[in-house]
Amino acid sequence: MTSLVAIGRRVTTSKVRLRGLVVRAQAALYLAALLLPLTAWPGLDHPSELAGVAVFPSDVLVLAAVASAFVLRALSPEAARPRMLATPLLGWPLLAFAVLLVPGIVRGHERYGESLVSQPVRLVVYAGLAAAMTELDAGKTFRWITFGLYGGAVLQAILAAYYIATGTSQTSIDILSTGGTRVLSLTTGMLLGTALVAAIVNIDLETRGRARLVHALFGLIALGGMVLAFGRTTFLALAVVLLFLVWKLPNARRTAMHAWRWWVPALAALLVAVAVVAPSTATQVFDRVKANPLTDQSVRWRLAGIHAVLSGMKNGQWDTRDGLLTADSTGNHLINPSFEFGTTGWRVQGGGIYTIPAVAPGLGERSLMLLTQGATADEGWYSSPVVAKAGQTWLYTTWLEGKVGGEELNVSIWQYNDREQAIHRAELPVVLTPDASQYAVKTTITDPAVTHIRVLVRTAVPEKATVYGDLATLRLADGPAATPARDITTYDSDGSVLSATISADGYGIGDNVANYPTGGVNRLSNGSFEEGGSLGGMQGGTLSQTESFSRVLGLSSALLVTDGTENDQGYYSEPVAVRPGEKWSDSVWLQGSKGGEKMLVGMWFYTTRKLETPVSNIDFSVALSDRPAQYVVTGVVPRGARFVRAVVRTRAIPQAVSVLMDGAVLRPVSAQAPSLFAGKPEGTSYQIDEPLLGLGFGRETQYVWEGVYYRVKGDPDNSYVFLLAGGGILALGGFLFLFGSFVRDALSRLRAAAGRDRALVIWALAAWFIVAVNCAMAPFLPRPKIVLTLWALMLLPALVRKARTERPE
Repeated sequence: MTSLVAIGRRVTTSKVRLRGLVVRAQAALYLAALLLPLTAWPGLDHPSELAGVAVFPSDVLVLAAVASAFVLRALSPEAARPRMLATPLLGWPLLAFAVLLVPGIVRGHERYGESLVSQPVRLVVYAGLAAAMTELDAGKTFRWITFGLYGGAVLQAILAAYYIATGTSQTSIDILSTGGTRVLSLTTGMLLGTALVAAIVNIDLETRGRARLVHALFGLIALGGMVLAFGRTTFLALAVVLLFLVWKLPNARRTAMHAWRWWVPALAALLVAVAVVAPSTATQVFDRVKANPLTDQSVRWRLAGIHAVLSGMKNGQWDTRDGLLTADSTGNHLINPSFEFGTTGWRVQGGGIYTIPAVAPGLGERSLMLLTQGATADEGWYSSPVVAKAGQTWLYTTWLEGKVGGEELNVSIWQYNDREQAIHRAELPVVLTPDASQYAVKTTITDPAVTHIRVLVRTAVPEKATVYGDLATLRLADGPAATPARDITTYDSDGSVLSATISADGYGIGDNVANYPTGGVNRLSNGSFEEGGSLGGMQGGTLSQTESFSRVLGLSSALLVTDGTENDQGYYSEPVAVRPGEKWSDSVWLQGSKGGEKMLVGMWFYTTRKLETPVSNIDFSVALSDRPAQYVVTGVVPRGARFVRAVVRTRAIPQAVSVLMDGAVLRPVSAQAPSLFAGKPEGTSYQIDEPLLGLGFGRETQYVWEGVYYRVKGDPDNSYVFLLAGGGILALGGFLFLFGSFVRDALSRLRAAAGRDRALVIWALAAWFIVAVNCAMAPFLPRPKIVLTLWALMLLPALVRKARTERPE
């Protein structure tokens, strides 16, 4: 019997000891959850893969906290079993927030394939850290937090000295928008701000002067590290927190007022020393504080990201690569397409670009001038990037004119991946004339690796040239005739040279998109030249059938050869009936044998079917390339005309040319013809469910700002917008309700607390405020380690026993 009693006592003693170990382990888990981000250990942001789910170190901490609660319960006697923290945060506010997150999580899973167990779930599940806090003592916990923060401040001071000595930085985002380099990361600076608050709170608690000096020393170390992070949001939050501390810490306030003769000169001496020893740091701090946030590049970049992330919130179009972010209401995706605002949105490689008075009426007030150096090929201008994706067909048009004519260029759309590598090119080789013509390139993106595109005008060979350009457009082609690029050229594009709309009143130059071929009935009987019998009429040479230069255009092409004895030699079609005032288009694919052949593509009008002197001509002067391109002339039928012929003739001087022809089309152009370009769907101007429920978490947003392509996944550098975009107004409202419940509960505890309990609540409120403010300018909620720290702060006031039912002694 005695042996059984001894065994029972031994088991009981072992359970007590084991229980004590578990309690200490829980304290360590809590401190790790709160303070690990202060170490700046990169492993906290790198997950491991487990059964297809990304597992972060913070996930392991929460699981360990929950598991420790079960172990502690098993080791505790009935009277000492742990009870969950009595805080409203773990009640209705948390449940409401969890429920309101569900639509955004489900939408993210359905729309983007995001895992159902992703970051939004952590926003709720990390409240499980409370399971490791049931046995923590408020006073002891605050002492442990103080020691941890001071240790972290010293560690970061050592690291900061190393970074300054080696000219490196703790963060990859080290360049400041106001000038200079960031030494410590924004996260580190934010947490060092909480260490400074802990020092001030401890000064208020201490009655011994020496102890206050020790806390002041660690506070200065934390302040120095916080400054080296140059986090303006932390500076702003700390300014508000200091006012709160002055109000709530009477001892610290009296100490500061009593000892001002000591600390004011010391602080002034410190500032002077910093200005002398590290003048660049002092200048950077001054520049950071005085910078106007409305004009600051960093702030403007964040606003651009927020705008992109929230795009589609009203119309429900949640794929930002579907052409939503256009530069103007006409669907043109190019910035400053008419160069009326200088060279904004455009850059140059080789030579220079300048704006000059417009080269033609109808092109606004300004045009672009390119001067190339001729050292190499591929000199010219290029646009800012435009977000694009596989499956889209894009059409780029631009007006160009050579100073002397004969300039060889490529009009191009280049496709890029997310590493800014040009992986595909759609190019139209052209030879310019001294007359303004519109050039068009159409291409379809097929590579899933493509993330964005640029449009370019570049020299094809090394040459010193003067080129004029105006009115560039880049639009999505998604109309009835938006067929994929036909790969007729060797560079994966359809390419066309378009005339202005020509009428008796002159040239109609402008956004000439209606002149781009959109299909329709061809009035020529053998425009494809597939039938060998009648290819058309010929003057001053021969017209024969030959093998096609593109299988897309059929098996046969026509070979036009002139003898060069006189100008105005070439092809003419059979007559087609027309009416005065109608708008007609003549298009044909041409390829010169050498390149540079001076030709005209035109429509000649007659009063009868007989071949006689035309009553009027609409001629489009072109210089051919040695690669195929489509040439299009558009005009209005003049008075007296009853018939029209399509012509391709030599011009200017007599020339012996050899030119391939194919795909000739002569057709009327209807004013009611369907548009080639993508239109916005009707009836989707506002969808109430998107703002309320969000676009879904895990949405990848692609956008361009200041000529640079960006891609983010649900993260607009603003944690509250992260919630708004992913979960809508309801999810953001649920989160703010959670915050409000924390503040209300903490203030109620603060009114009744005293001593270290009171210090704990004050520090928790101040530290929470610093983190909450930083969430407005940093992607903290998408980062698991910061979410866990935030929960550690919000649960902390619940340790104050005033609001809990005391366990009987």
